[in-house]
Amino acid sequence: MCIPDSKTEDCSNCVETTSDGLIKNCPNNTQAFHWSSGEKTLCFVRYSSRSFFGSADMDPRQIIPNVTDVKSNLNEFDRVWQDFMLRVVNLASSSYYEAQISPLGSEYRMMIYTIMQCSSGITSADCNTCLRNNVGDYQNCCRGKQGGLVTRPNCFFRWEFYPFYEAFHNISSPAKKDSPMVKILVPILVVVSLSVLGFVLYRRWKKKKDVSRETYHDIGFTEVDAMSSLKFEFRTVQAATNDFSEDSKLGEGGFGPVYKGKLQNGQEIAVKRLAIRSGQGDEEFKNEVLLLSKLQHRNLVKLLGFCLQGEERLLIYEFVPNSSLDHFIFEVAKSKPVDSQSLRTNWSTRYYIIVNIARGILYLHEDSRLKIIHRDLKPSNILLDYQMNPKISDFGMARLFDSDNPTQGLTTSRVMGTYGYMAPEYIAQGRFSVKTDVYSFGIMVLEIICGRKNNSFQPSGVPFHAWMNWRADRALDIVDSVITKNVSRNEIMKCINIGLLCVQESVTKRPNMNSVVHWLNSNSLTLPVPSTPAFVVHDESSEASRVSQVTVSITDPEPR
Repeated sequence: MCIPDSKTEDCSNCVETTSDGLIKNCPNNTQAFHWSSGEKTLCFVRYSSRSFFGSADMDPRQIIPNVTDVKSNLNEFDRVWQDFMLRVVNLASSSYYEAQISPLGSEYRMMIYTIMQCSSGITSADCNTCLRNNVGDYQNCCRGKQGGLVTRPNCFFRWEFYPFYEAFHNISSPAKKDSPMVKILVPILVVVSLSVLGFVLYRRWKKKKDVSRETYHDIGFTEVDAMSSLKFEFRTVQAATNDFSEDSKLGEGGFGPVYKGKLQNGQEIAVKRLAIRSGQGDEEFKNEVLLLSKLQHRNLVKLLGFCLQGEERLLIYEFVPNSSLDHFIFEVAKSKPVDSQSLRTNWSTRYYIIVNIARGILYLHEDSRLKIIHRDLKPSNILLDYQMNPKISDFGMARLFDSDNPTQGLTTSRVMGTYGYMAPEYIAQGRFSVKTDVYSFGIMVLEIICGRKNNSFQPSGVPFHAWMNWRADRALDIVDSVITKNVSRNEIMKCINIGLLCVQESVTKRPNMNSVVHWLNSNSLTLPVPSTPAFVVHDESSEASRVSQVTVSITDPEPR
């Protein structure tokens, strides 16, 4: 069963994936169910050795809250939240499905997104009871958290502060009603204004059209020429960044300098300005625009647009204020919008970052319309927003792959990346697959736990350090000593286990990101035992010498 109006292909894929997951994870069970929560749709699969149609089963129950807290008047938030949820419960009870959006109030400047659904085999009254129990259980468990979900065999409830399904794209948020006079005058004024504005813009566009097309043609950018909504005028970006002043400069990356800017509408932006000798040319620039413009996920950085003028190559992104993950885990910034020292000591913040990076990679590998291997995952390419939500960035080296053969390796003669995060098969033979990203993720997980860079563990890196402590039953000895708040021994051990599984030398033994996300979201599963990591020195001549003889072109010898 899928939510109404789901595309046939999306529903079929969701049901198939969910069914495979149940068979894999519940091989000896006579009954099981799962509400699969993807980006495209929501689907429900249930099987049992007994008939369950018409049975209003309320158990078992699953609750998965977000770890971030609501930061404001909690009592007022609870009042608005509860009124909205109970209204949606009543709507969903009669139709068995409801997706709604509601403003939270001027104090918050946020929207609440929720979906509720019941299985069709129960009565409307049972649906109402089931959904009310879900809402009530969430309040009892997770009051003050920013989103989450509760599932039972017959009903599903999820809410967030962002549109987590495509279903929300067809829902208009509530708006104030205008007076009859306004309804008459506004269309007239709009038509007149647009006519005048259109004539002026057309004249200007005619003058620039030939020059603009020459620029696109020169670098093979004709496939982007139709993406008018993403094009920025150079002078607009120039003004937003105060003519790319030093005061606006945020830092220097492998791409070139990055600037903070503010558009005339008040929106803050980050601007990457391609350095002519950066090593990342027009192909990487084009790759970033063509791929990132087609992706949409809360754990990916949002591309607002691009600019091409002469030799200028600019990429314009949403501004993400808390810098990148490497600054968060490897150093304490002197001045940030958040209390960096306090957050670094909090394990729940690090765990939240790990979980959401995994969700972002899973979206790239399996849930997005385009199936993508990132190839350059590292802490400096993970940006953090105000609420410490991680956002994967820098898609210049990303590549599409065949979704029917996700583990089938691709090959390149142009090996690029950051040493320390590149899988051994990629460095040695130029072979890469989704498991290449899995390896990079594993390195980041171990770094987040240790609070140290991979290359600070000499001579064999963080995988060897973690592996030796794991085998000696001293795995917790690798944990960053500054972590003192909300310490969960089980979560930390689980993450060390997952990190070691991801950096295994054997490509086939590394898990896919679907399994990783499933493990991170569950507290009752037994994880596989990891085998030897890559780059571990077996003896004085074998592994170390083999890797040291590889000659490749590395864009960044150190994380940027």
